[in-house]
Amino acid sequence: MYGIQVVGIFISLLMVYVTFVYIKQQKIDKTKGWFWLLVWIGAIIWLSFVDYTKQILLGITNVATIFELTIGLGVLFAVVISFFNYLKNVKIERNQEKLIRIMTIKKAMEEDKNGKTNIVCENKPRSNS
Repeated sequence: MYGIQVVGIFISLLMVYVTFVYIKQQKIDKTKGWFWLLVWIGAIIWLSFVDYTKQILLGITNVATIFELTIGLGVLFAVVISFFNYLKNVKIERNQEKLIRIMTIKKAMEEDKNGKTNIVCENKPRSNS
């Protein structure tokens, strides 16, 4: 085993622990937590048996080197994560707009009930002074 493999396994084990703690504290839901646990366990398996898995993956994908395979999978992973971030941002924007609308309507109804108006431009006659 190379030194970088040991470091990678250590980091993966640390991330398994962190993910498990986040699941227990309910900071992430169980589905996403289990997904990340599987990712980290997969990384541990990959790093433990890198010579065997490298030959298998290179044969399946017909890629010349492991570097090309890693770059391709990294780009694919980045695109998938970006897509999920986009979906999350759209959901947050919709919820924010909905909340602002509700708060604005509630404030307008309270002002109407209290006899206050929030009119920006009123047609007031000008005084000739």
